[in-house]
Amino acid sequence: MDTNTNRPERRTAFVARELKRLDFDIVALSETRRAEKGQLSEEQGNYTFFIWKGKAQDQLRIHGVGFAIRNYLLTKLTEQPVGINERLITLRIGLKRNQNGAVISAYAPTLDAEEKVKEAFYADLDESISATPTQYKLIILGDVNARVGRNHNIWEGQVALKSEDGATVLKTNKEVNARWREHFEGLFNQETTYNADVINLIAQQPIKQSLCDTPALDEVKKTILRINSNKAAGPDGIP
Repeated sequence: MDTNTNRPERRTAFVARELKRLDFDIVALSETRRAEKGQLSEEQGNYTFFIWKGKAQDQLRIHGVGFAIRNYLLTKLTEQPVGINERLITLRIGLKRNQNGAVISAYAPTLDAEEKVKEAFYADLDESISATPTQYKLIILGDVNARVGRNHNIWEGQVALKSEDGATVLKTNKEVNARWREHFEGLFNQETTYNADVINLIAQQPIKQSLCDTPALDEVKKTILRINSNKAAGPDGIP
């Protein structure tokens, strides 16, 4: 959620009221533009705005990330949220049935940002994902700022492709193509079994011998004439 607003009301109070109306438990915040780090509570909405992570007070602040968490969930946090930089912050929380979850709030640079900025962000994100125990349920929230040419809107909400073990986010075309190759090789090469007795129970349909006969020349000519002009041959081109 983008917390940037020009309303005269305190931003956190406004956001807390909206989160209560929408009935959200944990929300990733972006563009908090707060200096350093910290936390505050909004009693009206019953939310705590937790440890935003931003730049120093004397630096230009245009990013910043954080979490808004319902107060009753604070006791379930297994450790204090960790602010990595102004684009990444993580938290870990206890779940039901003795399970644990990890949540990453990410504010990605746009694709037209400098390469070193993008590389640094994804390196930090990869490190955060790798540092999460495999038995944890991992959730990544935030603003991915994805753009693909002029039609970037069609990619809204898409999830990044990950490696087979789910530990690494794939970013380059080479990595993505290799992952799809692995997927289809496993899909098409898996062993299949069948029960011959079940196959034999299927009722045999009578064979239409006429379908096996060679078509007459007149039949071929009529079929060709019924094909649409400038239409490549194909199943939908022959009625």
